[in-house]
Amino acid sequence: MARIKVGFDIGGSSMKAAVVQGGGLRVETVRLPEKLIDENGITMPNAFSQFLKQTVKELRLPHGPAAAGAAPQPGDLPPGEYAGDEPGAADDEPAL
Repeated sequence: MARIKVGFDIGGSSMKAAVVQGGGLRVETVRLPEKLIDENGITMPNAFSQFLKQTVKELRLPHGPAAAGAAPQPGDLPPGEYAGDEPGAADDEPAL
C-alpha cells in the first residue's frame, strides 16, 4: 500500500494543505480566521486546533501520526549563514 504524506504551510492569512499519495500531489488553500495568527505565531492555540480539525474534516484529508516543524524565517539566522550550512561555516554563497 502506498504511503500517504500530509503537510501544512501556515502563513499569515492562509494555510496550504498538501497530500502526497502514490506519486500524486493535491494542494488545498484555505483562509485563516482573523486574529488566529499574528507576527509572533499562533495567538489562540485551542481555536487553531479546532480550525485545523474542521479543515481536515471539510477537505477530507487522511488521518494519522503527525509531526510539526518550522522553516527558518528572515532574521532567524545570523548574517552570512544560511539554512543547511555546517555550524560555524562562513562563506558568501548560500548552501545548495
